[in-house]
Amino acid sequence: MALAWILSTIVDSRFRKPSWKSAPWWRSLTVIGTCLALVLGGALGLRGYLASQQTSDPITADSPESSRVLTEPFNPDTLSPKGFELDDQWPSLPHLCDDPSGVLVATKDIPCETLRPLDAKTNATVLVVGSSHSRQFIPTLLAEAQAHNWQIINFTKNACTFREDSSLQDGEYCKGYFDQVMNAIDAHHPDLVLMTSTAATSTGADETLPPGTREGIQAVLDKGVNVLALRDAPRWPTSLYTCAESVINAGGEPKRADDECGANLSSKLAEEDPSAALDGMTGESGAKLYRMDLSDLICPDGRCAPIQGNAYVYMDDNHLTRTFTSGIAKEVSARFEQLGIGLGENTGGAGADGGGP
Repeated sequence: MALAWILSTIVDSRFRKPSWKSAPWWRSLTVIGTCLALVLGGALGLRGYLASQQTSDPITADSPESSRVLTEPFNPDTLSPKGFELDDQWPSLPHLCDDPSGVLVATKDIPCETLRPLDAKTNATVLVVGSSHSRQFIPTLLAEAQAHNWQIINFTKNACTFREDSSLQDGEYCKGYFDQVMNAIDAHHPDLVLMTSTAATSTGADETLPPGTREGIQAVLDKGVNVLALRDAPRWPTSLYTCAESVINAGGEPKRADDECGANLSSKLAEEDPSAALDGMTGESGAKLYRMDLSDLICPDGRCAPIQGNAYVYMDDNHLTRTFTSGIAKEVSARFEQLGIGLGENTGGAGADGGGP
């Protein structure tokens, strides 16, 4: 009873019958304004602090990201990316498409962006098409783009693999995207179209070559444009990042995170790359299909571990972190040379973002 009286007198009555209710109107507004200012000020301050901790700015031509994080020793305090940085792990190019022809247009589902201004003088252009699984590999191009003054255009469409429209169901969300890509090729004449050529599954090794992929590639080759077909990355039934993070937050090490969350590559992708069936495809003016399989970098020694060096490999259940893909750029650059993809190879190094010799 004593406690009830204290709560009623000191707490309940003060809120039900506050003295400021009978105070002048301007005093009430002052109290309300002060409360709102405190709440908003705290929220904005926290947001500003979190933003200041994020290190993933838009990718620029003259500042490719460091690959050292993949070889640094594990440190739970600096392990990256942090949870609040995940949204910023999507590759983001610094310039929105500003196309006078109206062909390259940024929409809700097509984040059309360019590495350099669209009208910049460059030595070669790489057009990235397909779904977010193509987009995630954009940072792997940075070393080559810097060395040879390339333009990179991100014209991917979320959830749409690049393939010829006749293979799609009527009314499908992706219908029409194929024609948009063909129009972009006609308008901007890229030297290389980059896409993913296979589709992995989250629950096994049933990796496939999506119907219509061969026809889509042939259509690009017949326009005299080379194609680089990247093998899909392994997918997972749940977020590999969340699984590994929970182990690390509980005081675990990368080995334990691998044991509890990782898997053998043989259980995630087909024994042979299904896109091997595309080998030998050619087109107009000597255009060629090149294939690249990065699964040995994603899963070294046949093991798909969630952490490499001091970096998380995945940001969810099917997308690689920008930290990781930036870290393998030099290895991917070497594979361009091995495959003989020599775009702009005789034109010297790149200049600063937005220009070049």
